[in-house]
Amino acid sequence: MHLDDALAFVAADVCLRVHDVLPNLTKHLDLSMGALRDDDHTTWLVKGAQLFTLIKHARQTLVYCHANAQLYHASPEMALAESCPDNHAFLGQAVEDAEGGGVKPRLLVFDVSHPAEQDPRRRGETLRSLSHAFPPACHVQWAGLLKSLKAFLAKTKLPHEVDAALALRGSMQLVRELGTEGGRAAKRRRTARRES
Repeated sequence: MHLDDALAFVAADVCLRVHDVLPNLTKHLDLSMGALRDDDHTTWLVKGAQLFTLIKHARQTLVYCHANAQLYHASPEMALAESCPDNHAFLGQAVEDAEGGGVKPRLLVFDVSHPAEQDPRRRGETLRSLSHAFPPACHVQWAGLLKSLKAFLAKTKLPHEVDAALALRGSMQLVRELGTEGGRAAKRRRTARRES
């Protein structure tokens, strides 16, 4: 999904107001390449997806775009319900799913970025317990053990192309599986930049 299209779907106006809690909710995302372990809590990255953090703050929903490090007011389609606790933040990917001969934008929410919790399984429990607070355009994305993820991806026809498996490690720490096509392309780009 192109960043401009993802922003038009997920965000509204740029949010210029800064509050003392917002720097904690707009943390840098540590996305590294590496080998995934059998005991990792994993999910998948969609090819061409854009990463966003949805934030419930002061009874409104804000969106932090990781591609451009900008904070926005959420579009009406992304507004979290009033039942969502204040100062909670959720990491998701904006994708275009093939549906009915066309494409439908969705935000696949796969992790809790605040309140900070190092155990990804506990973050998953929190995410699932708050699934009622997400609007219809948001879907809680499946996450589980690597073996289960590979079996799920092998037998499930998804409405989008999978780019890589992701391990959810510490808070805002993701590891992208080595050896995927997207990973090889990124490595080729880094090598080409060094050689030029």
